Amino acid sequence: MPDPDSGQQTAARSGEEFFRQAEQIAKAGKLDLAMHLYLEGIRRQPDAVARGHQGLRRLSLRRLQQGGRPAGFLEQLNHRRAKDPLDALTNAEYLLAKDPQNLAHMLAALKAARRLEAPALIEWICQLLLGAMQKQDNPGREVRRQVAEALRAVRPKARIGQLIDPGRGRPPAS
Repeated sequence: MPDPDSGQQTAARSGEEFFRQAEQIAKAGKLDLAMHLYLEGIRRQPDAVARGHQGLRRLSLRRLQQGGRPAGFLEQLNHRRAKDPLDALTNAEYLLAKDPQNLAHMLAALKAARRLEAPALIEWICQLLLGAMQKQDNPGREVRRQVAEALRAVRPKARIGQLIDPGRGRPPAS
């Protein structure tokens, strides 16, 4: 009788292979190809936050520093909507890899991670959003609400208010 976990082990192993290949290709300077390899690894192993998602994030920031352009209009249309949560995640992460500072792409990745019910990934994306929110003057109430809601789902006892709005609880500046 086949082991029911063997399919998951095969997927994880193949995801690791894609991550390893992506790292090697990135070292050679082929960042767009490495990005696609990371995305294929994430598709096979979506819960690999450290190896997959963070690796892709590092690559996207490097690509941005080297003058990489964001996704064009048609690329964005092709990677917008997906019914399957895993497709939605890889589409959002593709667009985020092309434009790593885009809050809308971060929120799309968060929404997909929530549909996948991946707590470690949700928490990591929330941390990205919190960092991005600190760099903006006013990220908007809706962004704060979505991050707070996601964090409450994975960390019900955390003090979310201080994370979302660091000025909360302080007296107004005179």
